[in-house]
Amino acid sequence: MKKLIKFSSYLCGLVLAAIGFTSCGGATKYGMPHADFGVSGVIISAKTEQPIENIKVVVNSDAYSPQETQRTITDENGKFSTSWQGFPQDEITLKVSDIDGELNGLFNDTTIVTPISEFQHQSSSEEWYDGWYGKNFEIKLTLKEEVFAPLYGVPAAPYKK
Repeated sequence: MKKLIKFSSYLCGLVLAAIGFTSCGGATKYGMPHADFGVSGVIISAKTEQPIENIKVVVNSDAYSPQETQRTITDENGKFSTSWQGFPQDEITLKVSDIDGELNGLFNDTTIVTPISEFQHQSSSEEWYDGWYGKNFEIKLTLKEEVFAPLYGVPAAPYKK
């Protein structure tokens, strides 16, 4: 009887060990989903079709961390470019604003929300890496209307030439 109990214990241990080792097939993978992103483009005046220098472009790159942004400024040809790595997401937001005052004209700020489906995508065969997403933008800004300061409590009115 002792031999039967000893044999069944041995057999049970052997079966459990075999089941445990076969369920551990493959290497354990650690990580988190991520992708590379890039935006570039040119900012021009809607009126003159000329490039605009010193326009700030802020890219809200991560819906999970809205404070995580990429910032860049257009060069003398109105061109901008930035890239980053982050979580795969549904859309990218560009906030465009004139930061140099009247130096190149006063332009209206604009916000552009673009679905990620409109970006070029190069996929990857890696487990956690979703590949590269990129888009080239052409953004046309309009001039702000001139507004005179209020005088004696009279509200300001737009000045049109």
